[in-house]
Amino acid sequence: MSTKPTIVLVHGGGHSPQSYVKFTTELQSRGFEVHAPQLPSCTGHRPEGTSTQKDPLVVRQVVEQLVDEGRTIILIMHSYGGIVGCNAIEDLDIPSRATRGKSGGVAHLIAIAAFIYPKGYSIPKMGREIGEENPLPWVQFNEDGSNFIIDPRTSCYADVSDEEAEIVLKTLSVVDTRSTEFVVRGEPWKILPLTYIYTLQDVIFPPRHQRYLLDKLEAAGHQADVRTFDSSHSPFLSRTRDTVKVIEEVADNVARKA
Repeated sequence: MSTKPTIVLVHGGGHSPQSYVKFTTELQSRGFEVHAPQLPSCTGHRPEGTSTQKDPLVVRQVVEQLVDEGRTIILIMHSYGGIVGCNAIEDLDIPSRATRGKSGGVAHLIAIAAFIYPKGYSIPKMGREIGEENPLPWVQFNEDGSNFIIDPRTSCYADVSDEEAEIVLKTLSVVDTRSTEFVVRGEPWKILPLTYIYTLQDVIFPPRHQRYLLDKLEAAGHQADVRTFDSSHSPFLSRTRDTVKVIEEVADNVARKA
């Protein structure tokens, strides 16, 4: 088993673990073990019982199994994955498990342009508070209860090469629309350190929205470690090595504290 912390990656809406292969392969080449569960709401169809009600359960199952093996986890969340990740790991963080005499746990949170909202917030609620009449202008809503990103090449991968964009675009799917209404119920950032990758060229989650979010976390008593990237919504593709460098720095800090 690697002495490095184990990585659990929670992918964004409309994406899949395959969307992150370049990123996860680079992490694996640096000696990290990476787990990236597929969220049920992003499977390309809308069977009964999927949507966000199962998204955090899938992530929790993966994390719980790993921490019960004594693993130390870094939880990486991208975009919508921030809502899912925060709702998935209640009592699975290292401090909470230690009070129960258990080893292992989630040690650090890394958000890549992720929706790390306070409890009680959803994407529409945060949008209304910011003053956005339509908080999701880049989404096409379908009559069957699904939605999709209208122009992901521009909104998600504007600074990604044509060759790489063509590959990742094939990994995207429609999403259960209920995912856009999912309410945050967990606030692990109140317990764990949070590193936030702030993306200046982001269309999906514009910089002023990210700043508003970070200000809310600070007002709630948490100061995130903000890393500013001049990138679109997907620096794990356009600036893979820089993103991995952040993960390595976090992992080194986690290892020193172990």
